[in-house]
Amino acid sequence: MAYEIPGYVYSHLTDGDIEQFCAVTVNPLGAGPPGVAAGQPIDGVAQMPAQAANPETIRIMKKGITFAVAAAAINAGAQVEVDAVGRCVTLAMGTPVGRALTGASGAGVQFALLLY
Repeated sequence: MAYEIPGYVYSHLTDGDIEQFCAVTVNPLGAGPPGVAAGQPIDGVAQMPAQAANPETIRIMKKGITFAVAAAAINAGAQVEVDAVGRCVTLAMGTPVGRALTGASGAGVQFALLLY
C-alpha cells in the first residue's frame, strides 16, 4: 500500500488536463502536463485532477512523499523520471524526479514517490 507525507505543497492555476497524482510543469498560463518532451524536470505532482475546459487552482506537491501514477511497472527503490503526460517510468536517460518507495505493477497503478 502506498502512503503520503506532504512536505512543501503550493497552489497554482491550471492550464490543461491534469490527472491526479501526475507530474506537472508550471508556465505563465498555469500548471499543466510536462508536454511532448519526456524525461524533463517537473515543478511538482498534482494532488487533484483538473480539466482544461475548467481552469482552477490546484494543490501541487513540490517536496515530500506523494502518491504518483506509473506509466509502466516500477520496482521499489528505483529512480524515476516522467513521460510526456506526467506519469512515472523507471529512469532511463532523463532527469530523475524521485525514488519509488513502493513498487507499481503496471500502467495506471499508484505508488509512493519520494520527490527530489
